[in-house]
Amino acid sequence: MIILDANVWIAFFDNDDSHHERAQQTLYSSSGRLVLPEYVLLEVISVLQRKRGKNFADVCLTELIFNQDLVLLMNDANFIQDFYQFFLNNNYEQLSFVDQFLLFLSQEYSIVTFDKALAKKIKRL
Repeated sequence: MIILDANVWIAFFDNDDSHHERAQQTLYSSSGRLVLPEYVLLEVISVLQRKRGKNFADVCLTELIFNQDLVLLMNDANFIQDFYQFFLNNNYEQLSFVDQFLLFLSQEYSIVTFDKALAKKIKRL
């Protein structure tokens, strides 16, 4: 199962993004089941709303949450407690909170990101 980082989804939806073609190739060539974590969904829609407006973000949100090929990974109390322990016990200051969440998830999922710092940490974990 594969998780795409928010930067991949944002580039996929935003034709003006410098990584748009790369994101399309990444998404269309993914050979595993795609998983969309709640935190990634929140980041994607927040960025798209800021960059392209509320109507554009609404269309993207609808496309994601009603996509039968995506598995939405919603946070439950036990799962989020495990992540909080990971976050509190590690010092990855150069990574955002969501990137640290993806780093945590990389223990169980394959993560695709355009973020070089995150990709480097995933390889080391």
